[in-house]
Amino acid sequence: YEKRLAGLGSESLVRAMRWGDWDVVEGAFFDIFDRPRHVLKPFAVPDSWLRFRAGDWGSAKPFAFGWYAVVQDDFATPDGKLLPRGALVKYREWYGCKRDAQGAFIPDVGLKLDANQVGRGVKERDLDDKISYGVLDPAAFTADGGPSIAERMLAEGAAFRRADNKRVTERGAMGGWDQVRNRLRG
Repeated sequence: YEKRLAGLGSESLVRAMRWGDWDVVEGAFFDIFDRPRHVLKPFAVPDSWLRFRAGDWGSAKPFAFGWYAVVQDDFATPDGKLLPRGALVKYREWYGCKRDAQGAFIPDVGLKLDANQVGRGVKERDLDDKISYGVLDPAAFTADGGPSIAERMLAEGAAFRRADNKRVTERGAMGGWDQVRNRLRG
């Protein structure tokens, strides 16, 4: 059985079929994501860590916002995992995806909230955190005959700057996707 699985020619399919690792997605861009390694048990994030939020706009399609903290010095979590200085910890998220009657996400269907509603939701979820900055999908800054999505969110107290979502390196800078992949390998 194992030899037949190895013949599939796909490491991720073998992990899924042999070990029941259903987090693997064939062809996933971040194929090195590993739940036991990258998902932490909740812990109190130190107040001294820099905090920011990042978002991807969506209305008919889902939106996603994440709140992150940057580890200031090597840090041992209460359950003993060592987080290196500079690591990012996602400590809160809001995913705007419609659910069915049983509460399961309906793939690729958003909540159809407008920018003001999402801005209020983001601001409410900031809680008392000292958010240093927010970054948002550059498309949200387009003003087509009226205030942009980002401007409407700002009116609700959710400030963002334009994210740099270039996926490739340019002029010696490390591309965004390369940075994520590098951090996951960390």
